[in-house]
Amino acid sequence: MKNIILLLFLVWAAPLWAGDEIMARAESTAYPRAWLNLDALLDNGNIRVNVSGPFSHGALIYNRTTSEMILVDDLHKMIFPLEPSVQTGLKMMGYMFSSRLKGEAKGAMPSIKLAYEVIQQNARALFNGSGTLQKKNDHMNGYVCDLYEAQAGAGEKRQVWMTSLASTGIDPDNHQTIWSLTQRLVDIFGYELGELGADTNSLIKNYSASQFPIHVGLFTQGKLVSRFKVIQINHPHLGPDVFNPPVGYQMVSLIDLIQTGIKGK
Repeated sequence: MKNIILLLFLVWAAPLWAGDEIMARAESTAYPRAWLNLDALLDNGNIRVNVSGPFSHGALIYNRTTSEMILVDDLHKMIFPLEPSVQTGLKMMGYMFSSRLKGEAKGAMPSIKLAYEVIQQNARALFNGSGTLQKKNDHMNGYVCDLYEAQAGAGEKRQVWMTSLASTGIDPDNHQTIWSLTQRLVDIFGYELGELGADTNSLIKNYSASQFPIHVGLFTQGKLVSRFKVIQINHPHLGPDVFNPPVGYQMVSLIDLIQTGIKGK
């Protein structure tokens, strides 16, 4: 169950022509086993984000035109279709259970309480505050970037190195697909993020169609706690099956699975 929820955090394929591939890594400096490798493949309004880490292995597939998502859980050989109606159901369930989760975390054992506090700090550092330009033409991960910094709260800040979209070679249409998926996920999980203290409106306001984030550092009390970094950007020829779920996996209703888990508690 935890693996499925983690995959949530972030069809038809075009003929053979160059798409975009973004390989990245998200990691916590406080918890060595808290990391994810991400491999995003994009073309013609489709995105497939392959996810691998200590506790998860799967993919999220999204079509910008239909707004449909598919979750792939490689560990359990399961596929979870997320049509817009199912996404609305997940959003409603978030209204119902996020406050309950917050209350349970407050009364939990110290390790769980600490983990929840770290999640809150990361959420605020990632979403809150408007970035101000600190340095131009700074070099990061092989790109010439502008460094922005935002004060997200008491002792929390965010540093973001942004490079021009043109320098990455990413198709502007594929960039729009990334933004579309981001908006969709924020809409689905916006209430839960709000309960964590995140201001999702800041994310919307800070969007740039001409720049792309290469490196993000989140700080609490002056210490780096989490970071996201782009490892490599490629422009491969994508085959017709890239945006299709794997064959032979069991198709499961995610809402039914969540409700079963809740009843079984």
